[in-house]
Amino acid sequence: MSCARDAELDAFIATFRRAFGENLVAVLLYGSCLSASMKKASSFRDFFVVVDDYRTVAKGAIDSIVLPWLPPNLRYQIIEHAGRRIDAKYHLLTLREFQNMSSSTAPDLYVIGRMSKRVGIVHARDEHARMAIQEALGNAFLANARISLPLVTEPVTFVELIHTFLKTSYLSELRLETKAKITEIHDSEREHYDTLYGLLVESLVESGDLTMAGGLYSRRASGPWSRRTAKWYLTKSKIRHMARFPKMIRDMDNWMEQLAGKYERTVGKPAPLTDFDKRHKLLTMVKFFYRMKIKKES
Repeated sequence: MSCARDAELDAFIATFRRAFGENLVAVLLYGSCLSASMKKASSFRDFFVVVDDYRTVAKGAIDSIVLPWLPPNLRYQIIEHAGRRIDAKYHLLTLREFQNMSSSTAPDLYVIGRMSKRVGIVHARDEHARMAIQEALGNAFLANARISLPLVTEPVTFVELIHTFLKTSYLSELRLETKAKITEIHDSEREHYDTLYGLLVESLVESGDLTMAGGLYSRRASGPWSRRTAKWYLTKSKIRHMARFPKMIRDMDNWMEQLAGKYERTVGKPAPLTDFDKRHKLLTMVKFFYRMKIKKES
């Protein structure tokens, strides 16, 4: 849960500390920038910013209503460092929301899916805050495994089991990642995932949720209801993910710039944005998503 520090990362942490002051509980770094092998020239940092409450964050009555609705809140941060512009995305939510959305009672997989992969706690207000975040990360890790188990329909190897755990979050959202991305994530931090999932799988075998024979793992027979429940949970998560889009568009001033950049990186040519596209951001996002998905699958 630790990661290498650099001047750019420290600059972002300083920016968050200035912006949120004593209200800031913790800053977590996740995503491709945590791994040298996954990081690309077009990659930028992804953070979770955890605060005590929204009272010092909300800008007016509308924010007070919108911020607690379908957390977390996706925002974009630009800083100037060493004479150049550096970009980052961050998810803003309260500690209570973070704990709830990392637990087995989370209403969707949005936070669990991200926090069950490698995460770095790059800032914590104090030891109490660090322990609260660590406990939530552990809960997310276990919750993701419990949700994933019903998807295991036949005996699998240890590596296949890890890949099942890693891919669950991608099944719960509109994402472009392919099967190769799951292998890439595992290979980039193999020691990390093998160690953590090794301990988890061992505990699941001891609890009877998994059985192991001949080097293959099988889940405990729990009937079709368990699998149907898991699939419904993933469907509900995807619906809630799409329901966040209007708020994301509202909160990110450079939404179209981000969408155009994603399109160009995926398709290999500039995004054909029309005046209609710029006026109707939600429709444009859906249209471009399916164009990028077709390109990924071709």
